[in-house]
Amino acid sequence: MKIPEDICKEAQDFLQGVIDVLTVQGVITSLDDGGLELFGYTYHTYIQATKTLLREGYTVTSERGYTKAHPCVKIQLDAQVQLTKLMDSFGLNPRSRKEIVKPKERDGKKTPIDKFLDKTREYR
Repeated sequence: MKIPEDICKEAQDFLQGVIDVLTVQGVITSLDDGGLELFGYTYHTYIQATKTLLREGYTVTSERGYTKAHPCVKIQLDAQVQLTKLMDSFGLNPRSRKEIVKPKERDGKKTPIDKFLDKTREYR
């Protein structure tokens, strides 16, 4: 997978680390590219919202003078929820890691899906 160039360096590095771990574990295929791209963009969104909140504060004053949560609080929280789901999907936490297994060969014969997955790995 090609790391998106329009995401921040922190998200690029994180995504490369995720790809490296999943590759070593032998559980990643080219079919995961879309999910990993979403992972990178979501992490980028989380980082940008966090940086904005650290710079501007967690509250803003409305036009009527009321204090309310900065709009980036919701953006950050939504991204965090999505990141948690994506981490579960890719086996990147202790609970979900137990559920991720490598595709197995059956009696030396591969199923059609195994053959297909082997071809997708060849294109990486």
